Amino acid sequence: MIFTCRRIRTVLIILLVAIATSFCASKNFLKVNYQLPTESVELKETRVALTVKDVRENPTIVTKSATQALKNFTGHFVLNVAKENKNYKLVGAFGLISMIREIFKHRLENAGVQVVTEENIGTPIVEIVLKEFKLDLANRKWIIKMNYFSLIFMQDSGIN
Repeated sequence: MIFTCRRIRTVLIILLVAIATSFCASKNFLKVNYQLPTESVELKETRVALTVKDVRENPTIVTKSATQALKNFTGHFVLNVAKENKNYKLVGAFGLISMIREIFKHRLENAGVQVVTEENIGTPIVEIVLKEFKLDLANRKWIIKMNYFSLIFMQDSGIN
């Protein structure tokens, strides 16, 4: 009985040290909280395909000053999304381009648009073209610079 209590106590001490260490260690991902805008009723029943194209000249996500603060950052983000004044819900872990796609997907769905995965003839395609994305740390404040534009076009049937 005494041997079992010591074993349990040892395991608990190891767990507490591991938890305390994990709180002190820098994370290899960034947590992103995205608040959706107020719902729109104008676009109900619309279906679109959504794509994100990365045309950044420099694929680096963080600046040199931010790199010093984010020593173990691997370029992955944990995305949480919230609707009007509600709690954030974990959506998942993503790379930059897939996170941007997921954010726009939630934004479109919040507006009543159904986002489909396949690009069918006659289904409008919304393409987000990412021109710039930089995460910087200046005067102890995080700054995100993002430059993109969107295109909406129809899938061509290829028939002349």
